[in-house]
Amino acid sequence: MNNKIKKLKIVILVAGLITGFVSVYAQNGDSTFITRQAQVTFVHPLGSNGIDAPKVVNNFSFNLLYGISGGVNGVEIGGLVNQSNGDIRGFQLAGLGNSARGYLKGFQLGGLYNYIQLHSNGAQLAGIANIDMKDTRGGYFAGIANISNGNSNGAYFAGLTNLSRENGQGAQFSGLTNINQGAMRGAQVTGLGNINLETMNGAQIAGLANLNLKEMTGAQIAGLINLTVQDMTGAQVAGLANVVTGSAQSQIAGLANITGKESNGLQLAGLINVAPREHRGAQISGLFNYSRTLNGLQLAPFNIADTVKKGVPIGFISVVAHGYRRIELEGNELLFANLNFKTGTTQFYNIFSIGYRPEKEKQYWGLTYGFGTLVPVSNRINFNFDLTATQINEDEPWTDTLNLLNRFKFNISYRFGKRFEVMGGPSFNVAVSKLRNAEGVVVGSSIVPDHGFYNETFKGTNVKMYIGYNLGIRF
Repeated sequence: MNNKIKKLKIVILVAGLITGFVSVYAQNGDSTFITRQAQVTFVHPLGSNGIDAPKVVNNFSFNLLYGISGGVNGVEIGGLVNQSNGDIRGFQLAGLGNSARGYLKGFQLGGLYNYIQLHSNGAQLAGIANIDMKDTRGGYFAGIANISNGNSNGAYFAGLTNLSRENGQGAQFSGLTNINQGAMRGAQVTGLGNINLETMNGAQIAGLANLNLKEMTGAQIAGLINLTVQDMTGAQVAGLANVVTGSAQSQIAGLANITGKESNGLQLAGLINVAPREHRGAQISGLFNYSRTLNGLQLAPFNIADTVKKGVPIGFISVVAHGYRRIELEGNELLFANLNFKTGTTQFYNIFSIGYRPEKEKQYWGLTYGFGTLVPVSNRINFNFDLTATQINEDEPWTDTLNLLNRFKFNISYRFGKRFEVMGGPSFNVAVSKLRNAEGVVVGSSIVPDHGFYNETFKGTNVKMYIGYNLGIRF
């Protein structure tokens, strides 16, 4: 067995030396090609074309181990390697690999590799790699990598990587990564990441991340993150984050969407949306939205904008630097002194308030949150519609028991000067309380009047409804 292995090594070594010698000869010899119908070679130059093989274009070629030809115009089959110094028009099949110094118009099937030095127009299938040194067009299937040093146009399937050095048009599919160093028009689909160094027009789909270093038109879909360094026209969908340093359109992410300039369409994120210039559309997140100029909708617990052109921020707290902010001193039938703060826009503002009512035997105070809207009637007259909820604390720092007063207020205000207003109007009140008296009977809040039009207790909760009033000043 050892002797057989040694003999095989000697044969391979000799074949390699002969191959190197013939390759040099083929590059420096006469470039005139002749055509023959068929040839058979054991290992070059031991074949029917002999030392002339590098100058012969064959219609049918069979190489037992390794053969050289001036080109193929038909079919070439090799046990190990087929090498052509010219063009391939037709079909090449080799146990290890096929290579050609010309162009391919047809199909190459190699157990390990396929190599084309000039243009390729057809299909290549290899166990490890397909390599095209210039423009490629067609379909390419490799267990590890497809590499194109020129423009590429077609479909590329690789178990590991697809690499295109110049412009790409078509589709790249790989298990690990797709890299395109020129402009790309088509689709990149991979299990890990897609990288495009120039403009992109199409789709990037990756299990982990997509990176585009210039403008992109189309869609980026990634399990983790999408990044476009310049403008993005289209949609980004990511499990974690979408980032565009230029202008962007629709973005959907599990965590965050961030743009560097204007954004249009929908920003939908589990945590935050950021548009440092103007956002036209909707920002919806689980925590925080920011836009310098809003032209649309913000919906999150916390919203911040410098200016609202058209639209409304809706949330627990919405701060608009050039928006609606007012302080009110108000009295009503329950809490005689209330300090209210309103922030947001006239279409939708948040209300934060603290109120107090002193009595000889008890002290009452309330903490209020609510929201409302302002409807201008004239230059000086406004209507306000407010909906608030106040936890009333009775003679203690905080009443843990439910003791809530819900109010729908309608106020009419009249403005004197630039900001000072007087206001007043009725309110519809619903008091919901579980407070009990000394005997343990649910009676509700002691300051809510009993003369209302509804007073019932069920399932341990007292509900009272009545009409109240509000009077105050605003500035």
